Amino acid sequence: VSQSRYTAAIALSGDKSFCMWINLASDSGGCGFGGKSNGTVAGMSLGYGWNSNGFMSLNWNSSNSPYLAKDLTRDVGKWVYLAAVQSGSTRYIYAMDASGIRSSSASGGTHSWSNSLPLKIGRINDYASMPSGTKIDYVSVYNRALSQDEVLQNFNRTKSRFGM
Repeated sequence: VSQSRYTAAIALSGDKSFCMWINLASDSGGCGFGGKSNGTVAGMSLGYGWNSNGFMSLNWNSSNSPYLAKDLTRDVGKWVYLAAVQSGSTRYIYAMDASGIRSSSASGGTHSWSNSLPLKIGRINDYASMPSGTKIDYVSVYNRALSQDEVLQNFNRTKSRFGM
């Protein structure tokens, strides 16, 4: 999927997980890969580059979103498996690639997974689209919090499709 937007009636509350493979074409000052949120409604989304951070599990209008430091040698031009997990009031972001696992967590509040909004893939609102040439594949949504072991199992099960 590139620069496209798809919607789905996926209504979730409580614990949840949102995962995808991403090949980021270039560094950005803030882009979205997908989710259910917009600039005024807090929701769960995956993105890159806001506030000079790397991969992020975004919760709009909240300072407690987990993020990974930028690592342009690992983030850009290579396939990375991303997973955003909501478990109670703790959110996790996992990025897995041929070099290993990076993860971060943040507590205090929840991603609302704004059910009044459509699920968007390739952007998270009308202005935060991905850099041209960015690729997304194998998007999955779960109505529960995946454990780190389950995220790793998903990565290991699909990584051969991405040359790993």
